Amino acid sequence: MMTNYAIFDLDDTLLNLHVPLIHTLNERTGLSKCPKSIKTFTIEEDYGISQETFFRWAIESNILERGVIHDGALELFNTLKTQGTRIAIITARAWHPRARAITEEWLNCNGLVPDELHIVHMHENKNHSTGHMKCVRLAVDDREHHVHHFSKLTANAFLYRQGWNVNATHPHYIDNLMQLNNSINIGEI
Repeated sequence: MMTNYAIFDLDDTLLNLHVPLIHTLNERTGLSKCPKSIKTFTIEEDYGISQETFFRWAIESNILERGVIHDGALELFNTLKTQGTRIAIITARAWHPRARAITEEWLNCNGLVPDELHIVHMHENKNHSTGHMKCVRLAVDDREHHVHHFSKLTANAFLYRQGWNVNATHPHYIDNLMQLNNSINIGEI
């Protein structure tokens, strides 16, 4: 029997990281951007700072530790685990020197314990982490290019809608994790 997988991005998919991030960037730059006004989420364009400066500020302000779990994430994990689905989180946090330790601690504290945790580089294609996953039940990410890749693994590849991807062309999206959990519970996925 093949193992079913569910693949999730972490930042701004299972947890809200953009709000504390934007508050920190506003404090550091003196700008006053509203989280809902961010349409590209390209730090260089939105804030006029280099990626290196962004990373330094994010580390200094403990951004990764300040994420807030999205409503429905724990219920979704529990539903999938009860149904025997292996959960893999693939997150682009390799820029942080303590990414794995911080991420594992955050996940444990919030009750989200995946079967696999893959930490990749910011612009790395997440497909390098999925080669061994032969039966992917669903995948969720907030970046359209990752969802496009995941759609080659499963018909249930969803874009988690955020301000920076509202103009995306991917046909399958979700607005919240409870919506996805309900679809799983009634057997649609």
